[in-house]
Order: sequence, then structure tokens, then C-alpha cells
Amino acid sequence: MKPNTVGREGGRDPLPFPPAYPDVEIGCPAMGAVLTLDGEMPAEHLFPGDRVITRDAGAVTLKDLQRVTLRTRAIRLSCGLILPAAQPVLLRDWRAKAMFKRPQARVMAGDLVDGEFIRDLGHRTLDLVQLHFDSPHILYCNGVELSSAALPARMRPAA
Repeated sequence: MKPNTVGREGGRDPLPFPPAYPDVEIGCPAMGAVLTLDGEMPAEHLFPGDRVITRDAGAVTLKDLQRVTLRTRAIRLSCGLILPAAQPVLLRDWRAKAMFKRPQARVMAGDLVDGEFIRDLGHRTLDLVQLHFDSPHILYCNGVELSSAALPARMRPAA
């Protein structure tokens, strides 16, 4: 049985998966609750080897993570989550249909600013955790579906 996952029917996503490691300004807030097999855990409490629940592949093994502090443009979502503007977010509501004529799309958080429910906070210092897997995935952070980055080939263990 095929899981109901993020599909790519109808062409490419409007936003490709982010480049991997570590020069990208993306990540979960350090205290953001990431969904794992052990329940919700703050991103800063995760370790390589933990099993993270993803939308597209179920439970996957966290290969690596980096804790970073960035001075970057910050976006506050209506749920209170503060993300870097470059963080890809999966949309699966009317906005994906209105903006991209698709049932779902990955969009940078900064492109969703509406001034009411999603606000631009300007440049802020953010403590983030960048989660890396063998391939990019959609993970859950405070209930928001975020794109992760893949572990670069140079850092993968030899087969």
C-alpha cells in the first residue's frame, strides 16, 4: 500500500529542495518541537540516529545535525513559530492552489508574508538546528511541514 505522501504529479515543485549543508539559512528553531518516534522533541535535543517522522517517507534516521546561530530575516507564522525567511515550508491549502495552481507546493517562508497571519520580523538572531538525512524530507516542526536538507555525499558513510 502506497502511503499518502507528498507527490510531484503535475511537474516540478515551485521550489527545489534546499542545497545541503551548512551554508544555507534554514533549520528548525532550537526549541521547535520535531515529531519523532518518541513523540515531540525539541530540535536541540535530537541526536544522529534518532528516528524522525516525515510526511514523505514515514520514520527516517537522522544522519547529522548542526546547531547554528544565524543573523537572518525572520518570519513569524500564526502558530508562533519563527523561521528564517529562506526556510521552505510545504503548503497544502488554498494558498498552494491560488499561488501555484497545485494542491501542494514548497515555498520559502518569506514569500508567505501577508502582514496579518504571517509577519516579517526583519533581521533577527535565530538559534536553529539543521537536520540532515540521506535525502531531503518533509518533517513536522510545531505542526508546520518544513523541508530538510540531505546529508551531502562527501559526508555519507561508504557503502
